[in-house]
Amino acid sequence: MAPTVPGDIEEEEGLVSIPSDSGSEEPDQSAEEEEKGSLCRCFSSSFLTLGIRSNLQSRDLLYLRMDYKKIADDVSQKILSYSQDTSGWKVVKSSKNITVSWKPSKEYSGNIYRGEGIIEEIPEKVIPFMYLEKYRAKWDSALKSYSIVGEIDENTVICHCITHSYGMGIISSREFVDLIHIRRYDGGVVTTNTVSVEYDKCPVTSSHVRGFNNPCGYVCSPLPENPAHSRLVVFIQPDLGGLLPRAVVESALPNNVVNLISEARETIKKLLQG
Repeated sequence: MAPTVPGDIEEEEGLVSIPSDSGSEEPDQSAEEEEKGSLCRCFSSSFLTLGIRSNLQSRDLLYLRMDYKKIADDVSQKILSYSQDTSGWKVVKSSKNITVSWKPSKEYSGNIYRGEGIIEEIPEKVIPFMYLEKYRAKWDSALKSYSIVGEIDENTVICHCITHSYGMGIISSREFVDLIHIRRYDGGVVTTNTVSVEYDKCPVTSSHVRGFNNPCGYVCSPLPENPAHSRLVVFIQPDLGGLLPRAVVESALPNNVVNLISEARETIKKLLQG
């Protein structure tokens, strides 16, 4: 599921945060800032990944046997549960009025990351910018391409995205094929709920390493003190595929989450508020 391509020859084998000790490996923050670029962002977004040996094929075959609507329901429940989980998060980065936290993932042997920032717009106007092709392809600097390749129903689509290569080609570009489901809740909350799937129009090729997004998404809710603004919370826990040094990937993740929220915020302000 994650074929090695020439660009990979340098890769090695082998809703409020309450910080607490998780017993998991601390993210490496010693890497240079330039190493914290657009490597991992691609979820839904997109965002982001652990350098571990992956088991993408068996997971994708499992999803292939499942109904897309059931997948949408399952991932929506998981994103909702993440948004309600207030324990064990450890703050790893605060920048540009954005806070990023992490804790061990229950989906795989890596970590789940949570980013939070304020957007000066209501959720119904924020969420389209996070997943619709006409918006996302224009503002997300981490992505080489982003497209909606299928529609399951009015609230569920299949997207295909490709990240830029990283480190002058030492780490090749990645591609992700994701199901994205939009779900609304009482109180004006709007969410995207995303997970990687198999899709017959997007077969695995040798051109890019296929990554896998474990359940990830955006939870956008009105600010109680100012309903015209929103709190955007991002969850990511992806596996890039291939074989990457864990410390390099982990050091990049928090910065990528900050950039994602910051770029979305700036674009929404520019386009919607003039």
